[in-house]
Amino acid sequence: MIGLDRGGRYADWSKRETVIARASLFFRHGAPFSVPITAAARDLDDMRMIRDCIAHKSRASKDSLAKIVQRRTGLAHR
Repeated sequence: MIGLDRGGRYADWSKRETVIARASLFFRHGAPFSVPITAAARDLDDMRMIRDCIAHKSRASKDSLAKIVQRRTGLAHR
């Protein structure tokens, strides 16, 4: 599985679509991984976006974080 996505020396597990595709390669119908990952898609996407905001201090990542906070709490970012 190493190098399937970026040709690197490690397997990238940060994208849920990649994990589901890999699970489908090695397990029948991707079970038991595909269903729970799909069910948690929004939460996993939010976690990835929050991680990106912490790692990359760009205006775009801060705007993305503000949108997540507003959607989840109903509070507008100042």
